[in-house]
Order: sequence, then structure tokens, then C-alpha cells
Amino acid sequence: MTISMTVYVYTPELAKLRQFYEAVFGVQPADHGDWLPFALDGGTFALHALGDDSAGRPKEFQVTINVDDIEEAVDRFEAHGGRILQGVADEAFGKRALVQDPDGRQLEITQHGAS
Repeated sequence: MTISMTVYVYTPELAKLRQFYEAVFGVQPADHGDWLPFALDGGTFALHALGDDSAGRPKEFQVTINVDDIEEAVDRFEAHGGRILQGVADEAFGKRALVQDPDGRQLEITQHGAS
């Protein structure tokens, strides 16, 4: 069985977040107009423009991005305008950090097996 996952991030600032995530991930998305999927190892992260009916739509969600070098990932978020909410900390599974993108969304970054 093959399982994959797509995380959709809805935003009124599609161009701004596209530029941010291109820089952070080092990957360009496929361009489908108002839907921009980034093909990443282990899943897809897709930005999606909010439509006119978006009033009141919550921006809250939990996305966890697992990486092989958490310090580098956190540094890239900060270098490209992201905010570090909780720096890298040791956890039972490895390491974890909380960051915020320029649109105010919180993301969790993990590195499994790191100590």
C-alpha cells in the first residue's frame, strides 16, 4: 500500500507565500494558477489562493515537516522572513522546533532520531 499526503495552506497572499516557501524548501511548485503544489520527499505541501467566500475561514492547523537537518531548516525559515516561536529542543523522538511563516501560520519542524 502506498500512502501520500497533501497539506493545503489557504492564503490571501499567494505570491508572497510562494516566494517564501520556494526559498525555504529550495523547490519550485508546479503552477496550476491558484493552486501551487510543492512535491517534497514524503508528501506534498500545496499553497491555495483563498476565494471571495473566504471570510471567517480559520488559518489554524498543524503541519509537521520532518527534515534531516533541523538546525539548517530553522535557519532557513528565519533567514527568509519566518519567525522562530520555539527553538530547537530535544524530544524523546529526536528534535523539534516551532516556527511561523509570514502569513502567521505555525509549523512544527522535526528531526527524528537526532540527539
